[in-house]
Amino acid sequence: MHSLIIPAYDPTDRLVESGVFPHLLEGLVKMDGEKEIVVVNNNGPHATKITAFLEEEALKKHIILVSPGRNCGTAGGFNAGFRNADAKADYYVFVSTDAEIVDSDILIKIDRGFQQNKRLGIAHPFSVFEDNNEYNIETRFSNRFFYRAVRNREKSENVDLKKADIETILLKVNRLSGVLMPRPSVPLTFCVIRREVIEKIGTFDEGVEFVCHENDDLSYRSLRAGFYVGRINNVFVNHRRMRVKELGARNESERRELPHAHEIVQASDWWTKKYGRAYNEIYFEWRHGQLLYRIVRPWFSIRRLAARFVRRWL
Repeated sequence: MHSLIIPAYDPTDRLVESGVFPHLLEGLVKMDGEKEIVVVNNNGPHATKITAFLEEEALKKHIILVSPGRNCGTAGGFNAGFRNADAKADYYVFVSTDAEIVDSDILIKIDRGFQQNKRLGIAHPFSVFEDNNEYNIETRFSNRFFYRAVRNREKSENVDLKKADIETILLKVNRLSGVLMPRPSVPLTFCVIRREVIEKIGTFDEGVEFVCHENDDLSYRSLRAGFYVGRINNVFVNHRRMRVKELGARNESERRELPHAHEIVQASDWWTKKYGRAYNEIYFEWRHGQLLYRIVRPWFSIRRLAARFVRRWL
């Protein structure tokens, strides 16, 4: 049993009329396997179209609707959905509103991956535009490519995957098998969490109010508890990040901004305050030991400076 949880925030109230959100729900409903879909309406009274759509979907019993009446944030939205989900679900799946389901067998493949790897606690399929390139199926859809497209104010239809691209990717991943682990973290496009993980370490930390790094924190706590984080190799979920970014821009000034720029800074500060170091340093020490970490520590300092430069200029 999979409990699919979607924190849905739509500040411009355009996800429904654009077809993005209905397309996501349609894909989730059509997936094979036992499941429930829990949607948290992370909007206030201004978002009337998505609220009306979600209420209609709830009446059709397509979804379980949770309405806090405010934006609970990414972590808080998932946690609110989890509190209203089936307590006996085997897996809880964080689904972002910019995901697109392109394979109806995805849950069956995910089940197989977890069953064959008992230490796997959190997993993610291949996707695009992800922070961690281990989950990125094509290098041309890296974060660098995405940031440059935002800076150049390109239209989403010039950047998003075409139908032929998706078919090519599905052929590629269908030839793969197994799970790549351990990984440092997973993106939240379609993040699958084993129930035993949540029972042992809890859910997302809501200290990061809106976005970024709550996935790193959950992954780190999972690793410390003895579970692995991994990529399921024969599964792909399309991440329509460019399309939703375009929809969310209310004016030309916002289109020129890198996505989540201020949240990334806030999240990095939160991570350092909580753990004393950036996550990639902590993971490296966990994976390779304290001695090797001390040797390469100057390299991490250089990398931090380079990352600031890339975010500013790409």
